[in-house]
Amino acid sequence: MAAAALVVAQHPSGQVTCSNYGPSEPLPELPADLRTLAVDALDHVVSDRSELAELWDDAADGSKWRHDITRLRDILGPSGPSRLPAINRLHEVFCVSPRLNGEVAR
Repeated sequence: MAAAALVVAQHPSGQVTCSNYGPSEPLPELPADLRTLAVDALDHVVSDRSELAELWDDAADGSKWRHDITRLRDILGPSGPSRLPAINRLHEVFCVSPRLNGEVAR
C-alpha cells in the first residue's frame, strides 16, 4: 500500500505522500506501468480473500482504512486487465526449481 501511495503521489490527480512517513528525498519518475501493479495491489488488499481486509474490518478505524484505499484506487483509475497472473507465472518460472520437485527455491 505504501508503494501504491508513492505511485499515486506522482499521478497528476494525486497528492504528495505525508512528509512524516514518505521518502526523505524526491523519488525519480516512476515507470508508468507501475500504475497497473499498484491498482492490482490495492484491489487485492480489499478483496474477500484478503486477511488484511478481514483484520481491518474488525478494527475501529476499518471504514477509514477502506476509504483511504478507495481514494488511492480512484486516483489511479481503471487498470485494464490484471497483471497478477503474469506476475505469478514469472514467480513460478524464476523461483521454482525443477530440481526441488516443484518447491520454491529459497
